[in-house]
Amino acid sequence: MENLDLSKFDEQEKPIDIKYYLIKYFRYWPLYLICIFIGLVTVFLFHRYTMEKFEVKGSVMIKSNAAPEVRILDRSNIFSGGENLTNDILLFSSKNLTSEALAKLHFDVSYFASTNIKEIELYKNSPIKVAVDWDYPQITNRKIRIKILSDSTFRLLPGENMFLDNFFMSYKYVEEDRDIFNKNLKFGEEVIGEDAKFKIFLQNNSRQYDTYEFLLHTPSSLIDRYSNAIQVKPLINYGTVLEISTVTKIEEKGSDYINALMDAFLEYDLKEKNLISENALKFIEEQLYIVEDSLKSAEGSLQRFKVQNRMLDVNAEFGGVLDNIQVLEANIQAIDFELAYYNTLKSYLVTKTDSFEEIVAPSIVGIGDGLFNDMTMSLVELSMERRKLLSIVKDTHPDVKVLDQQIERLKENIFENIQNLISNTESKKKENQKN
Repeated sequence: MENLDLSKFDEQEKPIDIKYYLIKYFRYWPLYLICIFIGLVTVFLFHRYTMEKFEVKGSVMIKSNAAPEVRILDRSNIFSGGENLTNDILLFSSKNLTSEALAKLHFDVSYFASTNIKEIELYKNSPIKVAVDWDYPQITNRKIRIKILSDSTFRLLPGENMFLDNFFMSYKYVEEDRDIFNKNLKFGEEVIGEDAKFKIFLQNNSRQYDTYEFLLHTPSSLIDRYSNAIQVKPLINYGTVLEISTVTKIEEKGSDYINALMDAFLEYDLKEKNLISENALKFIEEQLYIVEDSLKSAEGSLQRFKVQNRMLDVNAEFGGVLDNIQVLEANIQAIDFELAYYNTLKSYLVTKTDSFEEIVAPSIVGIGDGLFNDMTMSLVELSMERRKLLSIVKDTHPDVKVLDQQIERLKENIFENIQNLISNTESKKKENQKN
């Protein structure tokens, strides 16, 4: 029988010697203290200098403008709702719309409290306001310190960039001396230097500090930053509500920008719709001049008829005949108005190749053909959609090419419809003239 070594089992059953391990690792206590100190300092610096960030959201509903009848007529347009929504998403992040939104806000100047802790932007709580003349070279992307001496005077000062500022501050100070620094200046008066031209106003006398900081942003840099800071996506899949969001250090500032951006989008859409109304009024005014001339001509003919036949009261002698003539003239005049519209639209479609925003809807001028009206309005909407898209991308973009194909097919259908309408309307006019 093989002998077993029981000493191994005895060693395994021995309890853990805590004292041994304490003595073994206690000699590294300086290293433990250093790690704890570094961790505490890191946490302290993080909370002391790091700014909180907020996500601000807004939503806007996009209405579809294409009529169902036209979508059935043009099969390529049946599923174009998603493409239109994509174009609106691109428009929200475009520089043109960003520029219009920023024009409503005073974001070209940022105001800060002068502290040794974290970078605290004051936004609307700043006691000063800087009005910048952007036609003049400016000191940009560098913070300038301002010391308020009294309610009427102040002094501009350079700053000092500390080592930690490189890690925790978004912007550095202007360190070098400038010709506008260390001078007693007055609020409301223009500050002019080699690379500065602006006015500073004192808005609030009950200020917390005497020293503040401000920073000038060029309009182009603001447009680049805010156009890239926007996130746009559908609120739900296959929905027409867009969610616009951005991440900002100041919740109120981000909310103001989102609201301004949505206002700019709605104003852009309203301008496009107003263009249709303006074109309609322009067309009606032109036709009113034509009607006015024809009425004056008819009135002159009637007066000459009275004089030549020595009649004082034409209605008493030829009342019934004149009534019938007036009804026929009114019908012929309405037919001429329709023909003028059809011919104007026909020549417009022949001369124009890619822009059809100036077309007046048939329903606005009293033509009650529903399908023809829907086709015409859809052509206007597609043309407006194309112009909106061209403000974001080039004309070689695939989405623009798709719109061009839809516009061309719709234009051909409208042109064919106009030919038939002109033929039918001319026949109707001849029948009235026979009577």
